[in-house]
This record gives sequence, structure tokens and C-alpha cells, in this order.
Amino acid sequence: IVVNEFVGKNIPVYFICGLSEGDFPDVDNLHVIEVAEYFESPEESIQKIDQGIEIACKKICKEIIRLFAKKNSQN
Repeated sequence: IVVNEFVGKNIPVYFICGLSEGDFPDVDNLHVIEVAEYFESPEESIQKIDQGIEIACKKICKEIIRLFAKKNSQN
């Protein structure tokens, strides 16, 4: 998985998927976002995939802004 390139570099990696199965590395900078969690059923998440991706992207943007704010407050 590509995450290995970012382990130890403190670079956040966001993985957007419908539903995740299996094990992901237990790394602080890996964030798995399941689009299905925003809807009532997997079928609804498939029908509204554009809306799910938009919600996930907004979540990522908020997290990046939070990280930059935290970094700037430490300087």
C-alpha cells in the first residue's frame, strides 16, 4: 500500500472508499473514510456516490485546515 512511503514523514494520507474490508496499517497519518457511513444503506451510498465523495472531501479539507492551524500555532 502507498501509505508505507509516508510512514514516519508525518504526511497525512486519506483513503476514500465505499466500505473498507481487511486490515489497514495502524498508522497515525492514515485516515480511512468510508462513504457508506454517510447514508442509510450501501445501496443509497452507491446511488449518491457524488454526494458521498463531496462530504468526504469537505471532511478532508477541514482536517487539513486544522492541521495547518495547529502547525502555525506551534511556530
